[in-house]
Amino acid sequence: MFVDTEVGDTDASGLAWSARMALRLLTLRHSCSTGDGKGHMCAWVAALPQQAILPHIQFSDEELHACQDNDTIREALAMRASHQASFQVVKGQLSSMGMDQEDWDWAVAVLHSRCFTEGPAATHMVVPGVDMANHSLTPNATVRCVHSPDACQGQSAVEDVCEAPEMQPSRFELLVGDEPIRATEEVTISYGSWPSDVLFLFFGFVPKANPHDAVVLFRDLLELVQFHDQIAQPDSRARHASLSNQRDPGPKLNGGSSGSSRAGPLPRQPAWPSAEERAELLAESLGADCTRLVVTAEGFDGRVLAAAQGLLSLHQHLPSPIRHMTIGEFLHQRCQHLMQQFPAPLEEDRALLDRPDISANTAMSIRYRMAKKRVLQAAIDAVSQGR
Repeated sequence: MFVDTEVGDTDASGLAWSARMALRLLTLRHSCSTGDGKGHMCAWVAALPQQAILPHIQFSDEELHACQDNDTIREALAMRASHQASFQVVKGQLSSMGMDQEDWDWAVAVLHSRCFTEGPAATHMVVPGVDMANHSLTPNATVRCVHSPDACQGQSAVEDVCEAPEMQPSRFELLVGDEPIRATEEVTISYGSWPSDVLFLFFGFVPKANPHDAVVLFRDLLELVQFHDQIAQPDSRARHASLSNQRDPGPKLNGGSSGSSRAGPLPRQPAWPSAEERAELLAESLGADCTRLVVTAEGFDGRVLAAAQGLLSLHQHLPSPIRHMTIGEFLHQRCQHLMQQFPAPLEEDRALLDRPDISANTAMSIRYRMAKKRVLQAAIDAVSQGR
């Protein structure tokens, strides 16, 4: 195994786990090229792909922004800054081995796309051979970690009654699934039940149809309360008519057939808790982690429903200066609002993928944003149909 021996995400020099392992990989590759490396590890290095693509390393700014997801773009840019800072730390060592930025980019990308974590310390590692298996939503194989007896409490118990067997190192096994794998058939495994955000950023691909896709509706309860206030204020109905699809725009204050031609002074509203205060009340009542509230391909996160219900119930028990709405109306408007943040509909994205002048990286970003739109559209349809 190729294991990160450090504990923690960064070491004393500020290098992240991927940078530490990338430096070890390039050192190993250099040793293999000079004849000083071990045979089986050199065979593994030689079998690694010559190209690995990750958005924060190989994508241009234009290709990255084509994903049209601000949170993902910010995350990728932060990763890019960390990657460039790491190169400044190690470039002297790389230069001594005759390597440069291109080698560094390759090593970090190739390790990001084949590492996984194991154990309570979440140790990053690569298992040569197993790392060659691609991800599938319907894998035909699985990976199992078998620990040595000394890694479990049973070892000391065995020693109390008899001579313990010789200790063996922990090992990883690649096991066939329920059906046999035929010769020439690709062996696939599952990288985990990840949404496309993780697979896009850390593995460099987007599945065609990922049942684990999700869209963050609200980063936290404060954003949920603020959005509710934005669409529920009486004086903001017309401004948000495109989101709420309201048929009645309200009375015309400057004349017309609807209402009086003169607008009297608005009645004084009673004291009303701020958005921050209501978010705190919600957090106390829900008693759960209410960050990154999502909707998935399977439906709304239960925390979203609980938070929306809690907020609407809170308003019913307070002297509310804003109009009431149903949970369905609230969630429908939020999904529509997020869908409208995308400049183009799904149909245009599909057409773009057929254009020969679209780069592979841009196509990956387009597939990523299409996955987001599908989740939102499914949620909009479900709420519209009353499901």
